[in-house]
Amino acid sequence: MITLKKSFELQNYLTNLLSKALGVLSYTENITTTKQNHLRKKSYAEAENEEVILKKEDLPYDINTLIKFIDVLLDEMSKLTDAINNAKNSGNKNFDSMIAMNNKRRSVLRRFEMMAQLKSKESIVSGTAEKFNADGEQVTYRYDIEQVTTIDYDRNYIKKKVSQLRKELDEASNALDLMQLNCMVDYSPIFEIGETLEDVIENYKG
Repeated sequence: MITLKKSFELQNYLTNLLSKALGVLSYTENITTTKQNHLRKKSYAEAENEEVILKKEDLPYDINTLIKFIDVLLDEMSKLTDAINNAKNSGNKNFDSMIAMNNKRRSVLRRFEMMAQLKSKESIVSGTAEKFNADGEQVTYRYDIEQVTTIDYDRNYIKKKVSQLRKELDEASNALDLMQLNCMVDYSPIFEIGETLEDVIENYKG
């Protein structure tokens, strides 16, 4: 059994391991061997033909072992995901719903914080119009525009809501932290967080 918090850390770790494994397989040079036959004799009778295998990066594990290990990773990720879902659904409160609600509060808070900073203001901006000059030609001229911008909402109320939302977010975050620490996940890790891809493949081979 591990805590929900630990299971999330393990989930991220397994995801990173899978990304690294797929990254190795994404390079053609890592999964192929190129052999060249230099046919020098064809162009120059005194030269010798030569067979060359192009050098590639030495990996600390066999590619076939890595491919088979990915199956193990996927299997463990699936087991862990199922165990997390079972643990989250066993409590009185739905973990995912609480996170979703917290995200909604955070979106409202960001908007209200911006609104709390706005103030009514006066400014002078520039405008243009057309007129006829002394020669009867139509020309453009510039003029000042006095501009007054006022907020259409109760700024004090917004400030009050900002304080309230910050408090609610803190309380919800603390509750989520406690759930992650107290909620137990029925899963036994076979990997230690922090081990490199080379380490876990070596253990897998053993």
